[in-house]
Amino acid sequence: MRGPRGGRAGVSTGAPLPFEQWEQKYVAFREEVARETAQAIGTIQQETETQARSAQAAAAESLKMDLPRWLAAAIGATDGTN
Repeated sequence: MRGPRGGRAGVSTGAPLPFEQWEQKYVAFREEVARETAQAIGTIQQETETQARSAQAAAAESLKMDLPRWLAAAIGATDGTN
């Protein structure tokens, strides 16, 4: 397919890049993707740890509030007064 200036559409009309330049661009791209991926994984790990701590604190608070009632009910049911 030809572009408006007679060249191939979507292709640079400049001189083709030597293999070494393509390789450098590829390596730079891979490094950028690796950095961004590592950063995203780190963010996910931090969020996961924060949510896990929050869930653990909520569970501990729930046990602190409800366990005495459960135990009282269980002891009351087994001592013959209930």
